[in-house]
Amino acid sequence: MHKYLEKKNEVNFDKIFNQMLGYLLFKDFCESMSEEPIPQLRFYEEIKAYEKLECPEERRKLAREIYDNFIMKELLAHSHVNMRSLILYSHHFQD
Repeated sequence: MHKYLEKKNEVNFDKIFNQMLGYLLFKDFCESMSEEPIPQLRFYEEIKAYEKLECPEERRKLAREIYDNFIMKELLAHSHVNMRSLILYSHHFQD
C-alpha cells in the first residue's frame, strides 16, 4: 500500500488512516506498542459505527452509550465536579 500511495504522491496520514487496511495496520501498531488498552481506538470505532446508522432511535441510543462510556467517564475520572450538577446536566439531554 505504501508503494502505491508513494507512486501517486499521496503518502500522508489521512490517505493511509482513512483506508480500512491503513487503519487496521495503525491499530495493530498501536496495540503492539502499548501494554495498556488504547481507548481512543475504541472511541473512533464507536464513532464510525454511529455514522453508519440510519435509524434515528439507534443513533440516539449509540450516541448516549458513547457519551456515557467515553465523555462522562473521562469527566468523572479527571475533574472535581458536583455530582448532582452532572446528573442534572446529563438528564437534560435524555429528553
